[in-house]
Amino acid sequence: MANNIIQILQIVILIAFSIYVILKTPYNSLSAFNPYVAPGGLSGFFLGVVLAGFLFYTGYGAPLYLAEEGVEPFKNVWKSIIYGVILTAVLGTLTMYSEVVSIGPKNVSLISSVLNPGLSAYVPYLGLIAGVIFAIIAWLGQLMGGVAPGLGGVRDIYALARDRFFGERFSSWLVKINKDGDQVIAHC
Repeated sequence: MANNIIQILQIVILIAFSIYVILKTPYNSLSAFNPYVAPGGLSGFFLGVVLAGFLFYTGYGAPLYLAEEGVEPFKNVWKSIIYGVILTAVLGTLTMYSEVVSIGPKNVSLISSVLNPGLSAYVPYLGLIAGVIFAIIAWLGQLMGGVAPGLGGVRDIYALARDRFFGERFSSWLVKINKDGDQVIAHC
């Protein structure tokens, strides 16, 4: 539940901050999408695309970890992955655009060397308190981002052992039924 709250807060804050900065900046123009304006030209633009893809699309497979636990996973999991990718693409484009236009497309190299470009781009428009909120929510999101795959990994090991993937002897050690026969206990 806490993970879901943090994710929703991240989305709401990123959308609100991005829209606010876009409305306030004097650099708001479509030139931010022109790869030839990017520092380093076309190669700099594609380097940014690769980096953004790595940062924004690392969690698209998270629904797979607990798919076996879901209701009708064959019907629902693929939808959650598609919706997650679409939401990430839209939100990523909005936030990257707001960061670029916050300082102007020709000045993007100024925020490329800082630890948190979004924070550096937003603080002049939103103030220090909003910047602290932005940083805390982002750090909590990164911390919680490891929880679902970690919990799902244990469930995957159990499911594989239950299906005897690791061989009869090792699989039977990983999966045992308690004395009452009603609760499954995994050794992992």
